[in-house]
Amino acid sequence: MQLHTELFPDYFEAVHGHPPFPWQKRLLDKVVNEGWPRTIALPTASGKTAVMDVAIFALACQSLLSPEKRTAPRRVAMIVDRRIVVDDTYRRACRIREKLENNQGNEVLKAVADALLSLGGEIPLDTALLRGGIYREDRWARTPVQPVILCSTVDQVGSRILFRGYGLSSSMWPIHAGLLANDTLIVLDEAHCSVPFMQTIRSIEEFRKRGAQPLCLPFAATAMTATPRQDEETFKLDDDDRSDFLIKKRLSAPKKTRLVELSQGKKNADGLINACIDYLFEHDDCLASQGKTILVVLNRVRTARKLRETLRALQDKHPHEALLLTGRSRPLERDILLEKQRIRLMAGRERKSSEHLSPLIIIATQCIEVGADIDADAMITEACPLDALRQRLGRLDRLGENNSENVTCIVILPAEQGGDKPKPDIIYGESLRNTWLWLKKQANNDIIDCGTDALDAIISEEKPEEIAKEPLNNDELASEKPDEIEPKEEEKLLNQSFTKLQAPVLNAPVMFPVYCDLWCQTSPEPEYVPEPSVFLHGPEKASADVRLVWRADLVPSKPEVWIDTVSLCPPSSSEMLPVPIHQVRAWLSGQETPDNGDIEGMSEANVSEANEMSSIPHMESILRWFGPENSEIISTQGGIRPGDVLILPSSSGGCDEEGWNPESKHTEDLADKARILSGRSAILRLHPELLNGWGDAEHLVKPFASMDFSSEDREIPEDLGKKIGDLLSELMGTNIESSKKEIVQSLLKDERRIVEPHPSGQGVVIYTRRRLGTQDFTSEDATSFLSRKERILLVDHLADVAERAKHYSASLPEDLQHDIELAGKLHDIGKADPRMQVLLNGGSRIRSLRNGILAKSLELGSNPTAVKYVREHSEYPLGARHELLSVKLFESCEDLLQKAHDRDLVLHLISSHHGHARPFVPKVDDTSPVEVSFQYLGYDTTASSNTGLDALDSGVCDRFWSLVGKYGWWGLSYLEACLRLADHRASETPSQNSSEGSK
Repeated sequence: MQLHTELFPDYFEAVHGHPPFPWQKRLLDKVVNEGWPRTIALPTASGKTAVMDVAIFALACQSLLSPEKRTAPRRVAMIVDRRIVVDDTYRRACRIREKLENNQGNEVLKAVADALLSLGGEIPLDTALLRGGIYREDRWARTPVQPVILCSTVDQVGSRILFRGYGLSSSMWPIHAGLLANDTLIVLDEAHCSVPFMQTIRSIEEFRKRGAQPLCLPFAATAMTATPRQDEETFKLDDDDRSDFLIKKRLSAPKKTRLVELSQGKKNADGLINACIDYLFEHDDCLASQGKTILVVLNRVRTARKLRETLRALQDKHPHEALLLTGRSRPLERDILLEKQRIRLMAGRERKSSEHLSPLIIIATQCIEVGADIDADAMITEACPLDALRQRLGRLDRLGENNSENVTCIVILPAEQGGDKPKPDIIYGESLRNTWLWLKKQANNDIIDCGTDALDAIISEEKPEEIAKEPLNNDELASEKPDEIEPKEEEKLLNQSFTKLQAPVLNAPVMFPVYCDLWCQTSPEPEYVPEPSVFLHGPEKASADVRLVWRADLVPSKPEVWIDTVSLCPPSSSEMLPVPIHQVRAWLSGQETPDNGDIEGMSEANVSEANEMSSIPHMESILRWFGPENSEIISTQGGIRPGDVLILPSSSGGCDEEGWNPESKHTEDLADKARILSGRSAILRLHPELLNGWGDAEHLVKPFASMDFSSEDREIPEDLGKKIGDLLSELMGTNIESSKKEIVQSLLKDERRIVEPHPSGQGVVIYTRRRLGTQDFTSEDATSFLSRKERILLVDHLADVAERAKHYSASLPEDLQHDIELAGKLHDIGKADPRMQVLLNGGSRIRSLRNGILAKSLELGSNPTAVKYVREHSEYPLGARHELLSVKLFESCEDLLQKAHDRDLVLHLISSHHGHARPFVPKVDDTSPVEVSFQYLGYDTTASSNTGLDALDSGVCDRFWSLVGKYGWWGLSYLEACLRLADHRASETPSQNSSEGSK
């Protein structure tokens, strides 16, 4: 079947069960024929997330076009600035992926799936939920050719595209930057919340074109918002859209809003909470009636938590169910809480099925403002700017199903500071007070209809000079006379006037080329680099997140074994809690930071004014996680960096089931549940601090968890393996939680399971290499040596990588494809160093002579200590880089050099394929160098292992900058990604053509 835009309704109905809105079809036509608009201005509940369907169908229609003619990139990054919304967007992406994979004979779906597969991916469409970079959890970056929908936040995508991916090792920074800035569509949902980020992306759009030979790969960025601010090309609803029955019903639904002002003396958090309780349960218009879902939106996390605690105390007097939603919660726990109430929360639910239930009260922060598919029957919201208010109202009667003026939203004016002129709100500035006074002016007896169409009508009838009068403080516009303003000019002035009612927006700093020069240097990182968060959130909102993980088996008194402990069971993103870095620093030092709301990238303002609070003074150390090889123990008093993944003992507290809570004294270890969810191989940690989760089976596991291996001469009992087998069998007959039972079941199936003492010296660890799912192997430098299934001969690996590199670079000009393939054929020839061959054979020189020249090994051990032992016995220099020897071997053969179209590019790709040479390579002390010879492809190569490429005048640095000037900052990174990802995938899943002799 030949795909064309007229088939889009058939595709849409096959995926979602209903036809697309008119605007969705118009947008597809525009994308296919002209490209993506710079702004998509659509009201809440108009189906904005369908841009994913438009993007994927457009890509399928253009799958046969050359890259320079395609207007639809193969990677779609859906970016939102609220964490809870990322999950909702991801669910839709998964539905699209699943329908394409299981098309069940549907002709259109099969045609779309086949078209996407023709682009070279492993499956028609992949999806990824990027909450934070974490070891082995970046599946979206597996290959450059895979069509993918990536759902993430400003911090995560923004830091990556600026070469400083939060939570990633520096070696992976160029790969992520190269992929995101090439063949990618960036859709920023509710862009008015993230103006600095979009400004930065616009700068990158222009900088991509710089270079003598920039890559001709598509790249587009569109700002999607219900409240556009910028004067640029905008895609909007037209009359046909507004006449559509469903859209009309949603936009015209009335939302009666009562403005309630607190009396003097009650304008504080307690007064606000008391007013919420009054209108929930005790007022004549009480909202918390049987079967109803009421959403309460507050501007401060601390106030939201306090209301939650107050409701707990009122449970007996006013029976209800309650749920606290903030952006500062662990995804796994938040998903569990949401799943319990999904049938009472989400748009499209059957309301009659809940009529007999107690009222459900959702206490939330700003985290629900953008795109959350929550559909409340009534709402209480703290006052906020007009744009934020309209977003909150979008969670009320979302689909226009109530269609009654009794749907009520109550706006309560928050506390104001005293004096003749109240201070601006710490989050919203003057816009909060301006909006409140404007609403009061429009209201009739403090009642105003805030439905979408109703508010639009009020705004369209307003005159710019009237909006701009005091207290809106816009004297310039107030001086204009209505009869002197042309119609278009009046609309422009109206928009400018309404900025006084909108949350304050900061601009990103001007991006200069020298900043790009600094960012692209990732190995080593320069002493000074512009902080990415400033370019993502603005200069006054520059506090990025760190991610916290808690583990019960980290013994506070033994930080020296923490890395080995976590290496056995690496953290997953679903157990990670994102918290602003300044809040974590204050908590660790025993201070309290101001509650700046629940908005991404809030500033560190007023931290110096913090008061003392509960802290964890017993903790002097914390684990910064970058995988087994690069993690380190750091001081809690310093050294924490934006994007860090920090692992703490559970006894430190800081989080409860509803999220970040500095007052909490103990935090649950979620490793088992998260590991099942991520599909990793099974591991069972039997440790004294992990006994509470076993329930009635605690008496079975306690003897094993209590085993003492702390003394150096303590050995594992010979019969321990049999006892463990008996334990696992017995546990299957008990009523343990599902995640533990799945782990036990997987361990029982693998007779090769391994039993080791727990690194702390207390208890045992049982694990298997059998995967529970299809989770990625690894994208870290460990791919250099390690194989999980078999030994792999060097010649097989080189051929495998070269073939994949050619495939991954198929969208590039032929000469670039050839050079990337050539680099793949040569990238690892430096592993012919006989000392490395001893290393790859577990320290055995005899095996190294018998097994042939290897690229990957099974015999490096399961933890850093074992790897160190093998390395010492091989005499391979610590820190030696085989890729540098590969460069010298390549340079030693002029006939090989002649095969390259761009000799410098091939040399750079080889030297940088583990993330170095950007612009320098590590200093290595090879005190006993050896002469290495390797015959390959019919050519003889010879070089000394002491390469000298770590010298400043070696040419490595000059070559890097020359190539940046030729291909651009992000272009060179993309070329590197083609080779490096080919190497990763070949290491993860060797080609079936590998010779039998490699086993």
